[in-house]
Amino acid sequence: MAEEDIPSPPEPQESQAVQHEAALAHLETLQDQLTALRTTLPSLLTPLTRPNTTKTEAFNGLKKAAVRAVSDVEAFRTRWETPQTQRILEQARESRERDGLLRAGDKVPVYGWTDGYGHVDAGVGAGQGETAVKKES
Repeated sequence: MAEEDIPSPPEPQESQAVQHEAALAHLETLQDQLTALRTTLPSLLTPLTRPNTTKTEAFNGLKKAAVRAVSDVEAFRTRWETPQTQRILEQARESRERDGLLRAGDKVPVYGWTDGYGHVDAGVGAGQGETAVKKES
């Protein structure tokens, strides 16, 4: 392989920016999951409040909604407890200790971080229990 074919390592700031964008995309995915959980209680009650349903239909609807709710909560909890999430939260705590007002964060958009990223894969390119966010080209 010729020397000119070897890509140069990214600049520290550039590499850090990529890491920050990936962290923001990860947190946005967490926020999306949490927002989706807001419908958990209404989805549990809906089968019970439908008019003209039998007790069996209401029970089956409730059972299906409960299984889905448990699955959604477990998916959120699993992502929340990953080392990647905990590392991001620890870095946020450290940043807040350095600058309690988080002045630099005023210029950072709240949404749109997952737009530049394809999809989130559990385990792909990440350590055990971590999630890799793949950036689209």
